[in-house]
Amino acid sequence: MKRKTLYILLLPAILFILDLLPIAAQTELDATFVAEDSTFKINYPSSWRGDASDPAFVTLSGFASGYQMSITAFSTQLVISYAVGASSAFDVAQNLAAEPNIEADAAPLLIGRRDAAVASITIDNLDGVVFVIEMENGTYGMVIVVGSKSALEVNRELVLKMIESYDAPNFIIRGAELTNYADDWEAAIAELQDLGLVAQEGGSLVFEEDRAFFNGQGFVFTPLGRRAPHTDIVMAAEIEFTSDSASEYEDCSLLARVVGGSSETVSTYLQVGLDNSSDIFYYDSEGTEETTIYQRLPLRLDLSVAHHLLFIVADEFLTVYIDGERVFDQVEINVEREGTYGIALLGRDSDSRCEGRNIWVYEFTSERLEACIASANGTINKRTGPGTNFNRSGTLEADDMLAVIGQTVAVDDFRWWQLEDESWVREDVIIITGDCSNIPEIE
Repeated sequence: MKRKTLYILLLPAILFILDLLPIAAQTELDATFVAEDSTFKINYPSSWRGDASDPAFVTLSGFASGYQMSITAFSTQLVISYAVGASSAFDVAQNLAAEPNIEADAAPLLIGRRDAAVASITIDNLDGVVFVIEMENGTYGMVIVVGSKSALEVNRELVLKMIESYDAPNFIIRGAELTNYADDWEAAIAELQDLGLVAQEGGSLVFEEDRAFFNGQGFVFTPLGRRAPHTDIVMAAEIEFTSDSASEYEDCSLLARVVGGSSETVSTYLQVGLDNSSDIFYYDSEGTEETTIYQRLPLRLDLSVAHHLLFIVADEFLTVYIDGERVFDQVEINVEREGTYGIALLGRDSDSRCEGRNIWVYEFTSERLEACIASANGTINKRTGPGTNFNRSGTLEADDMLAVIGQTVAVDDFRWWQLEDESWVREDVIIITGDCSNIPEIE
């Protein structure tokens, strides 16, 4: 996104505060906003109002300690152009300060243990503070806080807690780990079933290969399980990737949902793998540039050792684990399709090599995922009724998946979902997956 677009986005977001009606003060961070595409999240007081009409940012506004404030958190995609050539959050903030429509001065800062920078900012006569902070995935994010000088001074601790909670949950989900990822397929599937990620019944092993490898130049694809196409699968392997190019792109990957193709040509496929920048990526192609979905996550992996890759494909959702750690969490891919599998190398030299060991695919019926399911990227509060004025009834943890049994639009104008344990959660702090079209309305 070009830099000049940022100012156009900023002003309407910040002016949202001017339309607020007075509401009760609440400074406890008891709600979490997660972007629709799960590219960023931030905790905030549940009494504040939110405007997420643009997927690139969210504005949260309300009162804290008697002062009116507004906080706008942005997707990391909006900060990419400011991070080009930057080696720190301070560099990014300095680039931001060069924006002609923004008056700012920057200073380095640490928030928790994360590299950050802070700058005073003036946009169209509105005073505030802009924070730039390094995300868990190595990219940089940005949050703008607008309020009077007194409001910022009195609520400094609250603001810093909100900034510290701002992160990229779509990429690295701390605490969401597998322990049996390197074992045989029975142990791995049993763990996924216990976590509710794979149905308990109706699945079977598609194939199991001890080893597959190749080296060389160009794109080399080895088909696997060609007579057993499926839509919903778990695929796993130990991947060892030797790259012989420092200047040209190379990758080593597993492929699923492959339609047609040979060892030289594959046009419709889902690809998950490692590249020679030590990053993990997924690439979903349906044969045209318009339908291609690509996401790369800079993890700085050590390519001198093997890594265990496991991913789950269910309908149009993909979840990826690397060495047992969940790095992509139910990200949307192209619509469901049936296909086969493979392992591939994109090499630039004869010494480039991709090797897979303990390669297996398990197919399953996504009965649980077809239901309407609520989950969260972090710990959120459940309530005894549809509103923050109701008592808490426990928490929904990052790995919890509960069926939704009811819904209503409450007096706060938010949709609330009733879970199978009869507790309630608000729409903007949870992730809803599956078929929710027939969930009954509750008065």
